[in-house]
Amino acid sequence: MKSFRRLISCAANPIWEIEPYLEEKSYPWLYPEGKGGEADPERPLQISIRDYYKQRLKSSDNRWQKDPTWIFRALNLLQRQDLCRSVNYHAKKKYQHGKLCYQIYPDIGMVIRGSSAFWEKARRHLRAMYATLGKPFIFLSINLQDDVEFLTNIDPDKFGSTNNPNFQAIDSLSDDEYLMLVNQNAALVARMCKRRIAAFEEYINDKKYPFLIDYVVSHYFFKIEFQRDGLPHLHTLLWVENPPSTETTEGRQAILNFVDKFLTTELPDPNAEPHLYKLVRKKQWHAHTFTCSKNKPIIRRRRERKQLTSELNDKTQDNLHHMYSINRSNEEEIYEKVDPENDPDLLRMKVERREFFERARCRFGKPDPLAANTHFRTHNESRILTRGDRDIIMKRTTEESRRIVPYNINLLKTFKCNHDVQIVTDPWAAAEYLFSYISKEAHMEKDLVQKLAGCTCSTVEEARKVLLKAGNAVLSHRQIGKVEAVWLILGIPLYRCSMATTHLYISLPSYEDRILKNVNFNIDCITEDDFVTTIIHRYSQRPSIPEVINNLTLFEFAVWFSTDYSDSTHEDDQNDSFTINPLWRSSYDEPPLLKMSRRLPRIKLASDQKMRQHENPKCVTFTCLHDDTAQCIYSILCLNIPFRDAVQEFLGGQQEPQLFDLHQVLLKHKMQISAQILTLPETYRIQLKNVLDHLINIDKQNYRINHRESYIFTNPTENEDDTIYNSSKQTNLEQSLVYKEGNLFENIDTTTLIPSQALIAIRNTENAQQKYLLDFIQAYLDHSLKYSRRPSHVAKPKPFHIVVNGLAGSGKSYVISIIEKMLHEYCISESAGVSRPHKNFGLLKMAHTGKAALNIHGSTIHSALEICPDGSSSPNKLNSYKLHTLRNRLNGLIMIIIDEISLVSHALFQKINKRLNEIFRTSDKSDVYFGGIPIIVFGDMAQIEPVAAKQVFYRPLGELFSLWHDLFRPINFDINMRQGNDRIFFDCLCRMRMGIVHF
Repeated sequence: MKSFRRLISCAANPIWEIEPYLEEKSYPWLYPEGKGGEADPERPLQISIRDYYKQRLKSSDNRWQKDPTWIFRALNLLQRQDLCRSVNYHAKKKYQHGKLCYQIYPDIGMVIRGSSAFWEKARRHLRAMYATLGKPFIFLSINLQDDVEFLTNIDPDKFGSTNNPNFQAIDSLSDDEYLMLVNQNAALVARMCKRRIAAFEEYINDKKYPFLIDYVVSHYFFKIEFQRDGLPHLHTLLWVENPPSTETTEGRQAILNFVDKFLTTELPDPNAEPHLYKLVRKKQWHAHTFTCSKNKPIIRRRRERKQLTSELNDKTQDNLHHMYSINRSNEEEIYEKVDPENDPDLLRMKVERREFFERARCRFGKPDPLAANTHFRTHNESRILTRGDRDIIMKRTTEESRRIVPYNINLLKTFKCNHDVQIVTDPWAAAEYLFSYISKEAHMEKDLVQKLAGCTCSTVEEARKVLLKAGNAVLSHRQIGKVEAVWLILGIPLYRCSMATTHLYISLPSYEDRILKNVNFNIDCITEDDFVTTIIHRYSQRPSIPEVINNLTLFEFAVWFSTDYSDSTHEDDQNDSFTINPLWRSSYDEPPLLKMSRRLPRIKLASDQKMRQHENPKCVTFTCLHDDTAQCIYSILCLNIPFRDAVQEFLGGQQEPQLFDLHQVLLKHKMQISAQILTLPETYRIQLKNVLDHLINIDKQNYRINHRESYIFTNPTENEDDTIYNSSKQTNLEQSLVYKEGNLFENIDTTTLIPSQALIAIRNTENAQQKYLLDFIQAYLDHSLKYSRRPSHVAKPKPFHIVVNGLAGSGKSYVISIIEKMLHEYCISESAGVSRPHKNFGLLKMAHTGKAALNIHGSTIHSALEICPDGSSSPNKLNSYKLHTLRNRLNGLIMIIIDEISLVSHALFQKINKRLNEIFRTSDKSDVYFGGIPIIVFGDMAQIEPVAAKQVFYRPLGELFSLWHDLFRPINFDINMRQGNDRIFFDCLCRMRMGIVHF
């Protein structure tokens, strides 16, 4: 008998839309009666699709949270819905001249929670907190999942109750079985973790019993990360009141005392404290797993001295022959034959070697070394660093303590979860680590944006289809776990902070985007009332009484006031009832109006709209485009000068003002702006002081902003690799500012760069030729530092072009490493006056071949500058997105190093010059080469030459100017550092280098 199979034909144009009874038919095991789905028309109370999914996941019936296909379908539908709304709004906004702007994706992708575009907003928020509060004091990571609470809730019969858990059943559960239960109850896990976040937030905010014992937490920033097993993890930055400084001896000692009091690495006594002992062994004990070695080990070694000092070298030469004869004639008296299996010295060396490589193979650097007391890492201990090494070494006196992650007893007993607490010594690294766990699909998102760049579309509808297709590709290829999917459906925040942020979008009137309240209005009869008002428009409508409100700047208004949406009819907002705060502008935390009742002060605008004063100040972020000088000047004026009508007061009623006129307005108000800067937090003061000084002294010929030296000028969208800068030591700007008409910021400190002890130790190993080059570079960096702090009083150093020609073993690679350390020290010293650190410390290292680039930890010339390997002398043309990416990547470049210059051809050298001029917009300047960046090339012209191409020093017939001969100045390294005193071998190598036969 023939068996029949049920054949279902595929739809001609399949779609995934929300239709009545579609969900019931797709999931009959969830809806056996065929009713109650997402679009059920018989439901008496209609709810939104988002609320419907939330209620299903919160239901006591856990069939929906057990079904992974239902969860991921729900997430996809919600995100597609958000994507469509965002595309419909932004398509018209970014569709110009038949093409899509490459900056459209950050605006659209922001609605996709967890994407790289979404995290840009959080990164900007954290940057605002850094600017307002300075660097954080504590970095804390904590696991949010409580095994006991979770298991006792899902199966009380097997795992017991919360007050009386069955630890035997809980401990016998394998990891795979536990993760299976987690995925079957993903909604319960997410909701429990949300409650634990709220409990942890309340725990650290306790002022009566401070979480940090000696320090009270003032502000915090939370970020949720989902680990490999899908469980959420909380990363936290904590700011405290009156933190000690790592720059002073007293501050460092106070930090060490706090660490000893707050953290411990001791294993409790199992007999005296069995419960704490069990918690430490289960939560804080490090056991090597496959995750420890999933990446290649990272080991950093400080280069030792290659050469003895002159005095020691002379003594060694005097005693060389004498010691040599002793070793030959008295060998048995000096050396002792030992048993390698029993000798204590050899056994200790063997143990140290085994422990070092065990730590090197673990990406967490476990087990930690023994230490008699808690201390900052010394210079000797920093000689070789593995991944996981920290600046503060904890006290560890037993072998068990080496595998214990430092823990706080109260925190461990309260939350019963793994945690790691660190003192923040490098705020850049802390902020960058916080955002390093962005979705792995960020690279795919960038590729999609690159494909969209310059995409030609005939209509807006076609552009909308292109954007939807790209957005759907991002959604379809995202790899997230079931718990994270539920987390997104329930709308639980992915980051949270104690300080709200307001972003000010300031633009010239001719480029201002306004949103209509009703898109169906007739475009011919639109009035001002038909537009949605922004905070800038509400600021211009503020009352003129009392005087303190009338004198508010836009920056201060954004910090303290927001729209009041309450329905209260209580009339206590009359002008005569306001009480002015006498401490206003003495501190960032002091509001302009005092709170005299239970209700916060409110002001009434000219439009009868009410604004409520916040109880606590907000952070403020704003954007200054480095390629639009007029917009930058206009932004600085709007931020710091009180105004009613910015167009009339700053632009003279013109929609597109002349740059000269706008610059004169800035010069007119510079004293008022400088006085206003003093009332802002430290980092804001540094930022705005630098930008004001730069704009005042801008080139009057073309009014072009130098984006490499203008501090806070940025693009509308920040690069993903941007780190968050750190303000250095507190500077008394009140004493530094001198209020003279032509002498603004006269007394700012201009001290030269002070190298660290580690750099001084390395510099002591130089020979005379290396010292000559490095002293010149040090002088250049010192002058650059003076210019960065006082550009109006110090001349800008001119870029240099040097070729270092040296034989093999003369220390060229060693000098490159020292230059990199010098630039590192320079960037740290300059960090007090810039808005963000230089990427890669402002150094671009390149070489012709991959092997040569790998030796200096750099990139190949072709990949670094996007140059095609052809025989022409002109670089290939780049589209707008690639050029934009290169400019972002090389933004803040200080110096360029090219190694193995002998392999670089004449044509490639010309390409490098033209590409750098294109990147830094200097192609139109005949006297600027290589983008105006100092460049040093290293190599040996006696080594291999370019393949089938002219050498770099080739000068074509009739060439009036040669980059190599007329621009570069040579320095020769002929002191051999590798062969030492073996002159015979060295002379032989020199003859071979020059092709001389030696008999």
